[in-house]
Amino acid sequence: MKKIILTILLIFICGVISSFANKETKALLLKADSAYKAQDFKTAYQLWESLINKGYITDDLYYNMGNASYRMGDISTAIWFYKKAILLSKYNKNAKDNLNLLVNKGYAKLLPQPMGFTAFANNILTAIPYNILFWITWSFFVLLSLFIFLFAFKKNSNRAHLFWLIVFSAIFFIYFFSSFIYQNIKINNSKNAIVATQSTNLYSSPDSLSIAIAIINEGTEVKCIESIGNWQKILTPNQKTGWIQNNNLLFLKFHLPQSQ
Repeated sequence: MKKIILTILLIFICGVISSFANKETKALLLKADSAYKAQDFKTAYQLWESLINKGYITDDLYYNMGNASYRMGDISTAIWFYKKAILLSKYNKNAKDNLNLLVNKGYAKLLPQPMGFTAFANNILTAIPYNILFWITWSFFVLLSLFIFLFAFKKNSNRAHLFWLIVFSAIFFIYFFSSFIYQNIKINNSKNAIVATQSTNLYSSPDSLSIAIAIINEGTEVKCIESIGNWQKILTPNQKTGWIQNNNLLFLKFHLPQSQ
């Protein structure tokens, strides 16, 4: 009985803490929205940034921060936020539209999208936005565990239905779990970055005294394929490879735009 009471008490305390955290998050979101509407973009950005630092991460939040960055004249950071929003949810139409607008205006230059089986696999594993995928995965894990527990203690005559429930739950759990792992890797270990300086040289080797083979403009999306010290070997949208220093790049693998 004591264990049951302690468990209920613990659940109650966790619920109170969670409710308080949600109220605080909502209050910060309202404050940030008010600041943005008042055209105080810096304050809105800082409030949204504080939410990300506290672990509140959604595609809409990144989209809003992209808008604030654009309004403050920081184009490369705006592109970074729109790309991050799309990584979290490919269904964020607003982020896609704003990013395409920057491409059409010549402010952004993006890497080509994957084709063939890679694109097919990506569509299958990103069918559900990352923000809600964790909870779906966790729910199916709980269901699967419950069905297995019941199967172990049910009589033989009632085990057939439970067996098929276990099979279908396991299939869905494996799919959702695989999608969660794939998206987690894609978001937190992305090899892509956005060029943050107005224009920078692309060098033939990781040395500023080597031959400059091209000029890369701000807002260009690149893929990092090798790292040596403070240098990255990158692939550009027009398929050129060369070396660029880390401090010229904003890496998409971080929660907030920063150089490596």
